[in-house]
This record gives sequence, C-alpha cells and structure tokens, in this order.
Amino acid sequence: MKSGLRQPEFITPPKGPATQFQIKHYAGIVTYDVAGMVERNKDTVYPDIVALANSSSNPVAQTLFVNHQHAKKTGVFKRAPTTCTQYKKDVDQLMTDLSKCNQHYIRCIKPNGSKRPGMFERDLTLEQVRYLGMLETVKVRRAGYAFRMEFERFTAKYKCCMNGMDEYEPDTYRTTYNILQSASVRDFEMGKSKVFIKDAKSILSLEDRRKQFWEDARNMLPEEEDGLIYADKVLGLNEKFVRSPLYFALGGRGFYWFNHDGTPAQYFPMEEIDFVGYNTREGWMIIQATYSGRYEDDPQVYVTYLSQNMYGEEVKNFIAVCDSMGYELEAKEISSFPQDAFDPNEYKANLKKIGKGAKRMISKNSKFARASGGKCCTIS
Repeated sequence: MKSGLRQPEFITPPKGPATQFQIKHYAGIVTYDVAGMVERNKDTVYPDIVALANSSSNPVAQTLFVNHQHAKKTGVFKRAPTTCTQYKKDVDQLMTDLSKCNQHYIRCIKPNGSKRPGMFERDLTLEQVRYLGMLETVKVRRAGYAFRMEFERFTAKYKCCMNGMDEYEPDTYRTTYNILQSASVRDFEMGKSKVFIKDAKSILSLEDRRKQFWEDARNMLPEEEDGLIYADKVLGLNEKFVRSPLYFALGGRGFYWFNHDGTPAQYFPMEEIDFVGYNTREGWMIIQATYSGRYEDDPQVYVTYLSQNMYGEEVKNFIAVCDSMGYELEAKEISSFPQDAFDPNEYKANLKKIGKGAKRMISKNSKFARASGGKCCTIS
C-alpha cells in the first residue's frame, strides 16, 4: 500500500479516518475504507472442512474451529451457497427474466442529494454523467449516425404523417425511403434492416406532424375518456358501411374509429371485446364481440370488425399496455378473418340481428378542433 500511495492515482485524504484511501479513476475520485473490507468479502466456511479440522491428529488444526457454529454438528452436511455461486444464480435468473422482455436501457440521474423536487445540483449531476461515461457515448454517436431504427418500426411510427398511405405496404424499405424523401430528410443511409440518420434534428418535422396527428386523435375522443393510448391511420368500415380511410384511436375505455372530420365511425367498449386478432404479414387487426339477439329466444350475435393497414408489432405493444391497465384482452396472431368482417353487407346484416341498445355508439365530441389550427397534420 505504501509503495502504491506514491502513485498519482492513489491519494491519502488529508482529513478523515486513517482507514480510508482514495483512487483517482478516469471519471473522478472514489473513497474506499479498509474497515470491514475482509469481513464483507469473506466466503462461507464449509461444515465438512470444520469437521475435518476438528478430527485431525494435528493439535494446531484442532484449535482452528473450536468455537465455530458447525463444530458440534455431525452427519451429512449441506453446503451453504457461496458468494460466487449465489451471484451466478442471481445473474442467471436476471438473464432469464431479461430474455422474456424487450430491453430498454435507461440512465437514471439524481438531480440532487436531498430527494427534493425542483432542486438541481450541477456538480452532482455532472459527476454522475461522467461516471456513467455518457459524455463519451454522446461523442461517439454524434460522430456517426445518431438516429437508427428498424424499417418496420419506422414505417409504423411515421406513416400517420403522410398522405396517400392508407393501404398497407409490406415493403417497409421502400416506404421508409419515401417518407424520408417526402419530409426532405438528408444525410441518411438505408441498411439491411435499419435506417441510419446522421443528424437526429432532421426528423423533427416528422415528430411535430406525428404529435399533431396524435393530438387530433385525442381531441376526437369523448370528453369522459381517460386518455389516448395509441393512434394510427387505418382502413375500415365507417358508420355508413363504406370501407374508407379512418383514424384509429385507442383510449382507456375502448377502441374507436373516426372519420377525418371527427365523426365516429365505429366503437367497441373494452368490456364488450372478446378477442383481438392480428396478422403481421398482411397488416390487419380484427375485433370480435358478442351481443344478445333482437328477441329473447334469438341466439347470440358475433360481430367481427376488420381494421386494415396496422402493423402487428404495434398491435402487440398497445395490447400489452391494455393488460397493464387491468384489461385482460385475449389477443394472438391469426392467419385469416371471417368473411363478414370484410363484406360490408354481411357486417351490416349482423348488426341488424343485435337487440336494440345492445351495441352502443358515441356522439361526435362537440369540442373537437384540430391541434394544427384546422390544417392537416400530414405531408404529401
């Protein structure tokens, strides 16, 4: 230790206990205390080792574990887990849990050491940023392509910002390229599965339009609705049973489809939904619900509504959100949908079999107004 203290990386604190020393790391100075360091890191002594020493003919070995807790025990000993084996077990369990999830790594920064709101301590925050190596990470990302995203995810996220994208397009490579070209985004490269953008600021125009679209969809929801979970541009049957471009909005109380002027086209409350099916390859989703017949002796009526131009990964994401809110919706990927979900006449005939008042509909929100001040939030 004495020879090590002569090095510039080792520091003897001018104040404090004599058991403390400091090491200057690349990110800052860290203080260590040797008091209890051995005890905290010592491993478990196996009971069979204690028994072996006590039964030894060597007088010195016999005195090593005289007062040990396992000294008087006999028989077969079960080894306690060591620090190493327990750590390995915990890591294995952690990796098992992580493999079941979509990992998102978040850097948490404490703004102050007092756990008080509205207080920002600059030195403390800067120290954490340096210790986490975030400055180096930012420099590396800025030197390369700061923004990167899979084609399917990019298309599903930003297609609501574009005109003429009401039909599902399985070629996400071409769709991603068209969106970037229409939005006048420069300095991007198309990879095999991802798009790489040099300057993330160049897609701010897309983010602004997407934000306006979501605000428009939120304003279409009924006033008593809890809030907007998801919104998108889709194809579906409107209130006149004509397949047309619609706004899809998922709220905390149900699934909504609106015409572009804000008038309701279809509505399914959460408690009435029996099943949600989706197809990732063809880009559609169905909602199935069961209603009582027109008369008491009539059989139940099964209604299936088809919503096209929806990406399967997005459907899985908002279904997971619904589950976290307590709505246990049965949902899975399927290969086909019933004919009555696609044929307007069959869908209309099914609705006529429903008893009066069994299927509810909402009214247009009288306070609906576009967040963009009356202008469309999309670009040509």
